[in-house]
Amino acid sequence: MNKTALYLLMIAQFIFITGCKKCLEENPKSIASPQTVLSSVQGLDAALVGAYSYFTGWSKMYSWDVLKLNESLVDFQYAPQAPDFSNGNVLSTDYPVNFAWSNLYSIINSANTVLANISAIANDPNKNRIDGEAKFLRGWSYFYLVQLFGDVPLVLSPVNDPAAFQPTRT
Repeated sequence: MNKTALYLLMIAQFIFITGCKKCLEENPKSIASPQTVLSSVQGLDAALVGAYSYFTGWSKMYSWDVLKLNESLVDFQYAPQAPDFSNGNVLSTDYPVNFAWSNLYSIINSANTVLANISAIANDPNKNRIDGEAKFLRGWSYFYLVQLFGDVPLVLSPVNDPAAFQPTRT
């Protein structure tokens, strides 16, 4: 390769490396803050859909991940695959236990967020439906938690800082 071709190649590389700065700069058209999103029926419905998304699908409440925990309470169908569960040795450090706990409290937190912001749509005809759905989701989650774990913390407001959140059992 001659020197001219080498210089042209180096110049082309320099242009490609430095020429993309403009493409990487973003100019957001708007910012979706929680105050903006949760002040409309569409935003509250979206938060409810987010809560419902923890029910079914890959790695959700009604998936293979929690099935061993659910079945261990009623029959011992999964004895070969989960002998610890079938023998009643369910530990708090087991994956299905942690998974169910965190998913159910995620549903509760989404429902609490909707209920905390429901006053923003005071005169809308969808208010009662959204209020009822959020309360159902929270109630169903607590019912499930109590069935699985007994006394659990009762959280009735949104959690903004999970690191500093240490509720007691109720």
